[in-house]
Amino acid sequence: MTRIHTDRPGARSASASLLCATLVLFALEAAIEPPSANTLPKDAVIADLPMLAVGGSPLVHLDLAAAGEPPLHVVLDTGFGISVAGNRAMKAFATKQSWQDEKRTLRNTLLGRPLAVLPTNTVSPQANSYPFVRVGGAFLQHFVVELDFVERRVLFLNPDKFRLPETTDTEGEIIVRLIVGNNRPHLSIQVNERPVRVALDTSAAVPAWIPTRELMKAAISPKTLPVLRPRGEHSSNLRVFETDKVQLPGVPIDAFPVLVAQDQHSDAFGANGHVMGIDWLSQYRVRLDLTRSQLWLRREQNGPVRFAGGSYTTTRKVGAFIGPFGTWFEVIGILPESPAAALGLLPGDRIDPEVVDTPTQRDLLDAIKQGVPLLVERRNQEGVFEQILVPHSAPPASE
Repeated sequence: MTRIHTDRPGARSASASLLCATLVLFALEAAIEPPSANTLPKDAVIADLPMLAVGGSPLVHLDLAAAGEPPLHVVLDTGFGISVAGNRAMKAFATKQSWQDEKRTLRNTLLGRPLAVLPTNTVSPQANSYPFVRVGGAFLQHFVVELDFVERRVLFLNPDKFRLPETTDTEGEIIVRLIVGNNRPHLSIQVNERPVRVALDTSAAVPAWIPTRELMKAAISPKTLPVLRPRGEHSSNLRVFETDKVQLPGVPIDAFPVLVAQDQHSDAFGANGHVMGIDWLSQYRVRLDLTRSQLWLRREQNGPVRFAGGSYTTTRKVGAFIGPFGTWFEVIGILPESPAAALGLLPGDRIDPEVVDTPTQRDLLDAIKQGVPLLVERRNQEGVFEQILVPHSAPPASE
C-alpha cells in the first residue's frame, strides 16, 4: 500500500497553499451578498414579451406566434382552465400552420410548446365576435409567469430552472399559497376580517366581484350599498361596496370598489365565479406558479386602485361603470342620478369606440359627462342587438 507523506516540504507547501486558497474563497463568499431568492437566472427566461396596447384594455394582450408564422393574438386568462376562442378568433387562429388533435386546434408558439384551443360552441354574438384567443391555465401551468405592469412586459420562466421561495422576508414582497382547481387559481381574502374565497382572474376587468351572501357573512348588509341601475323601470341587483376593509391575510389593500351581486361574475363566455381582477393585480409585479400553487407579489404601484383600467374617481363621478370587452366597451352598471343615467345608458349597452371616436375609456367617460350623444348597441326584447342613439330622440311626428 502506498502512503502519502505530508511531512515532506513539498507536501506541507501544497497543503498550506490549499488552506490559503480555501480561506480566500470563504472570505470572498462572505464579502459578496448572496443573491435574492427571487433573482432570475438568465437561462430560466424562455421569453420576455411586451404587453400589446389594445383600445384602452387593461387586460394582458400578447402575440405568441412562433417565428415566421402569422400573428397569434391572445389574452392571458387565469379565470379559464382551458384556452378558448369564439368564431372570429378561431378563424384567425386556425391558419395553415395549425393542426387538429381530437377536437382541439393547435398552433406552435414562440414558447416552444403548442397552444391547444377549443371553440366555444356558443351562440353568443359577443363571444363569437371576440377577436382574441383566451389562454387559460392548462397552457399557463407549464411556466412560471411573471407580469410586470410597470414595464408592460410578461416573462415566461422555465419552472425547472426557477422556482419561487416558500417564504420571503423582503419588505414589500409576499408569497401567497393558492388553491388550484381545474387549472384555475383561487385565494382567500378577508372582508371585515372574514375569509372570502375568490378566483384570481386576469380577464376580469374589475377590481373584485363577490356574492351578496359572502358580504353578509362579513356582517355587511348589501341593502345599505348603492345600486348600479339607471332611472326608470329598469333595475339591477348589482351594488358597489367602497371599502378599505379588504385584505390578503395580514396585507392591507387600499380602498377600492367591490362589485356585489346575487349572481356570479360572468361575461359572454360564461360565469367564472367570485373574482379578484386585473385592477387589483396590476398594482403588483406578479409571479404565478400554478403547478406549485404559489403566487409572488411585490407592490410597485401605490396609487388608487383603478376600475377597468381607468380612473375610479372619474367612473364614480360620471356614474358609468364601463369595462372593455374585445374591441368595444360594455356598460356594467349605472349609478342613479348621475350623468350616465341622465344620458339614458343602460347596463348591457355596448359602445364601439371607433364609431363614437372615443378610443379610450377616459375619452368615453368624458363624453358621457359632457352629454355627448352616443350610438350604442342594445338588446331588444328578442335578444338581438340594435343600434340606439342616446339620448334617445323621439321619431318626428308624421305630417
